[in-house]
Amino acid sequence: MPIDQLLAALEREARASADQITAEARHEADAIVAAGQAELAERRRSARQAAEVRARAAADLTLAQATRDGRRDVLLARERLLDRVFAAAERLLPGAIERQDYLATLAARVADASRCIGENAGTLGCPPALEQPLQRIAAGLPGLAVALDAGVGAGFVLNSSDGTITVEDTLEARLRRDHAALARVALQAVAAPR
Repeated sequence: MPIDQLLAALEREARASADQITAEARHEADAIVAAGQAELAERRRSARQAAEVRARAAADLTLAQATRDGRRDVLLARERLLDRVFAAAERLLPGAIERQDYLATLAARVADASRCIGENAGTLGCPPALEQPLQRIAAGLPGLAVALDAGVGAGFVLNSSDGTITVEDTLEARLRRDHAALARVALQAVAAPR
């Protein structure tokens, strides 16, 4: 075979080999690019999902905090309202002991209180407004004396003579004792549709 033909054959083989290597390299490069794009797309998707999860968590946290703050504000407003209601009620108590409906129940309440001290003698401490009504009631119950005590509040306090028993029957004490039930009633009255 002449040298020209040999060189042409070698050149064709080299070109075919180079074309094949180039095609394989292109195929491998395309595979690498596709894998890179797929990995990049997966990273983007993961990053987007992570950002959405963080955003959702932040929104949930903000909503929970806003709900908690709103509830706290409502509770504080209710507390302030109840403070005003009970302060207004306390201001009315001294005048309430002069009302006929209060005075009509006074003898029964003194009798109940005196049963608590039994046969012991006792002293009914009271404000000036109740001195005369309690003097009349005590006259019918042996062992009871009446003593003025402006610090007692709206009602009376019965102390046994030996100092072991104290029965407080004041409107202030009732207000403290029934605070929770009265608070519910007050809040229901405020919340009731008009």
